[in-house]
Formats: sequence, structure tokens, C-alpha cells
Amino acid sequence: MTISGSGIAGGARPSYYDRAPSGAYISFETALVGPHSVVTRGSYTVPTARSAYLEWFDIAVVRGTAASTPGKLGIMLGIVDTDAGFKIVSNSILSVSQNSINSNRYTHGGLTMLLRAGDELRYETLDYSTGGTVYYQATAKLLEFTA
Repeated sequence: MTISGSGIAGGARPSYYDRAPSGAYISFETALVGPHSVVTRGSYTVPTARSAYLEWFDIAVVRGTAASTPGKLGIMLGIVDTDAGFKIVSNSILSVSQNSINSNRYTHGGLTMLLRAGDELRYETLDYSTGGTVYYQATAKLLEFTA
């Protein structure tokens, strides 16, 4: 009979949550902002020799004042894969199509998406309207560990 495990000399590698774990957080909240092209509001890059699981996120977008000419507006949580060199995943995208005050969208999720060293989690917002204001909010929690 062979017994192996993390507590036995020469045994299996410890589980990811036992390999120097640490929490990482990314969060932002705007005041009411006017129309703008795509803006990165927050980002997190996985450090060298580390990996991270995206454990939880939430995003919200609320129209504060009506636009004179409504346009596309929204918030996106995306992952940039440095190996591929481009954004490969959009975890969540929210857009508001109504032009009334307090038109809003909200979502949250619990994920176990693995990010490797150099990968970037990014929150971006946009508003192609003419006039009007929008409130954006986002939070993410990651578990970082030795790769």
C-alpha cells in the first residue's frame, strides 16, 4: 500500500489554497461621470510565480441624468491573457439601453476562473451618449497563490 499526501515527505504537492495563499481585491466607484470612450477604471495583474482564482465579482451601472442623445453605455469585466496578447474573455458585460434617470443594471457572480502569472483582470466603462451622467461600481476578490 502506498500513502502519499502533502504532509508526507516526497508526497503530493499541497492544494492551491495551501500554497502561500493571499487575498487580492480590486474595487472602484465613480461619481456621476459624463460621456466617454472606453476607460480602464481598475486592473489587477497576477504577479510572477503566482496564480490566482477569481472568486467573486459584482458590477453595477446606473444612469444618473438623462442624455440629450442616448448612446451605448456600459461596464465590462474582462481578462487579458498575456500569452495570447489580447483580451480573450469578457466575464460580464452590462449595458443600459434606457435613457431615464435611475435606469440600471447589476450583476454579481462567484467564479473559479484561473489566472496565470501576467494575466490581467480589467474593469472598463464606456458611454457614447451626448450629455447625461452615469454611475459605475465594481468589486472583485481573488485568491492568489504560489504557482
